[in-house]
Parts: sequence; C-alpha cells; structure tokens
Amino acid sequence: MSSHHSLLAAHADAVIEITESDAFSQRAADTLDDLLHAARMAVTQGDPESQRQLATDLLDFGHRLVEQPLKLHLGIACAATTDWTFGSTQGRDVKALVQIAEQKNWCIGSLLGRPDIRNAFAHRDYSVRGDGLIELRPSRHSAQSRPVPVVSSEELCDAVLAISEACGAMDMAYALVTGHSVTDPIEGASPFLIHTVANGLLEWEEIALHQIDDAVIIDACCTPPVKFAAVGTLASLVGDAEHLTIRLTADDARHEIQLPVRGLKEWSHFEGEVARSTAFWVAWHQATIDGAPAFTAAQVRKALAVQTLELIMDDPRPFSETKHDLASARSAANGIGDRSLAKAIAGGIGWKARVEAGHRPESDPIDRLIEIAATEVEPVTEWIVPE
Repeated sequence: MSSHHSLLAAHADAVIEITESDAFSQRAADTLDDLLHAARMAVTQGDPESQRQLATDLLDFGHRLVEQPLKLHLGIACAATTDWTFGSTQGRDVKALVQIAEQKNWCIGSLLGRPDIRNAFAHRDYSVRGDGLIELRPSRHSAQSRPVPVVSSEELCDAVLAISEACGAMDMAYALVTGHSVTDPIEGASPFLIHTVANGLLEWEEIALHQIDDAVIIDACCTPPVKFAAVGTLASLVGDAEHLTIRLTADDARHEIQLPVRGLKEWSHFEGEVARSTAFWVAWHQATIDGAPAFTAAQVRKALAVQTLELIMDDPRPFSETKHDLASARSAANGIGDRSLAKAIAGGIGWKARVEAGHRPESDPIDRLIEIAATEVEPVTEWIVPE
C-alpha cells in the first residue's frame, strides 16, 4: 500500500483530475454495485456441493475482482503515468494494464499472482480431476502444445485472496492521495472494503462513514439480529483508529456499539487458542453496547476461572507447556481490573507447580477458583442486537 501510495502521490494532480471525471464516477459506482451483489450472492449460496462447484465459485469471484476493482485501480495508475486516458484503460484487456505494472516495476504487480490463474478467471475453462486438482485449460489464443496448468482448490482460493488484498491496498493508497475512496474518507483504512462488508455481507443499508480524531463512526440501518462477529470484522478494517463507533438503527430502535479497535485486532493476532480466547474476553468487556459492557465483569470473571480450572485439572500437557496459557488467563484478569481473580489464578498456578514437583499442597487455591467458576451469572449471548 505504501509503495502504491508513493506512485500515486507522485502524480497526484493527474489522479485527482481522473477521479473528478464523469467516466470515472460511473465506473466506480458500477464496480461497487457489482461487488456488493457478488458478496450477497456468496453469502446466500452457502457451502458448495462439489469440488467443481467450489472451483466455479472461486473462478467467478476471481473474475469479478479482476474485471472490476483491479481494472479500475490499475486504470487509474496507468492513466496517471502514461498518455492513456482513463476511459481507454477501461476499454482494454486487463492483461495490458498488468503488463504496464510489471514493466514499470510497480510493487502491486508482484501481488497479482500467476498469469495462468488470471487467465482462468477470464475464461473459466477448466476441469476437476479425480484427485481433486483443477486443470486450467489454456485459452483458445494460447499455444496448444504448452502443458495444462494444474492447481489445488487451496491455491485457487489463495489467488482470489491475493487479488482481493491487492485491490484493497490500491484502494487505501488512492484514498490517502485523493482524500476520498469510492465513498467517504477514513485515514489509513479502505472505505470501499468497509462498504463491501457492511452492505454486501451484513446487508446493512444507508451506510455513512465519519472520522473524528482517533475514532471511526459508522452509521447504518440493519435488520436484527446482529452478531458480535459481524462488528468484529468491521473493526479489522478501520486502519489505525483507536475506537470504532457503530450506530445502528434497527426496527425504529437505535443502538450504539463502542469497540476498542486495538484490543480486537490483538485478539485476532494472538498465537494459541487460549491466548486468543482470554484476549477475546478482555476485548469484549472493554466494548460497550448502549453504554453497558458487551460482556460484564462477572461473565468474564466466571469464564476465566472456568478456563483456568480446565488448564490446571484437565489439560493433559506437561505443566511446562500450560504455564504460558495460565499466564494468559492471569494477564486477562488484570486486563479487566480484577485483582482478586488474578490473585486466585496465581494461586492455582502455584498449586499446580507444587503438585508437579511431587508435593501434596492444600486445596485452598483450587477451592477458590471453583467458587468463582460456580458463581451464577447471566449467560453470554452472541447477539449484539437480538431478533
């Protein structure tokens, strides 16, 4: 993104002139509309019924990405740095735009993957072998003597994701140079991707984006229910903002969700199931729904106590391997400001260490954790806005 930003910034006047043209406005609107439709179709299709259907879906998604946002953003860069007009770039084959990116050593060119897969996106001429591998037959313009490329469904999926990420990087770079994306400006983020997720995947409507200081604000209308996972996904798209505020109107009721962006990103990047789980509890305790914690202190306290007991009493791994996970639980207790729970977890760790050393310590530390774990609390729900 940084490299592509440098490229566009060096031709900022030309880029801005391009994006102020009627041809660009209509092309950008059509691109966004087609991608939102594709996202909605992806959600409603469900799981593919066969390997061939999976390959068909992946090739179709790749085709839309190549012919829509990739062509749009490479067209901007090519029109700004050559004597082509933006309109002429959109009338050319994407291959010609990719070749310019490669000839000029644009960093983005190295992210566009294998040309035979991009060709397969365009022609979708393929077959699935008995071993599950996908043969990408050469196009009618290719030399028939060349060997037929073969890929796995995983490689094909990686290619689709690579194109998606490249388009996202170009969109962020474009937003930083022009002060706006296909929609509104969000510093260091991709409004294009935010709109794609919010409208295409979550099916929210009337979406507006704002930025005030270190907070990003999303206003939208939705149809209940809304899950925690839905807004957690949006938090990963808002760049370096400290906070994300989502103001949802649902069935004439208004809800405000405040999310700690850094905490949610740290949760998703932690290594190990226990570290991610404990960070998850802390992040959602710091989040608020209509002014109240998404997960209450009592809910998090009980969850961490239960998890600690499972690690101490039921985990078959050696203590040397569970110590790190137990330390994560203790850190999470400190993260929600519960010193009493942190002390109880520390006591449980000490009890386990003495047992592993061959001692028979008193059960008081374990009894304390059992007492906390047995506390009755309101059950945790997965819904931010229930049905």
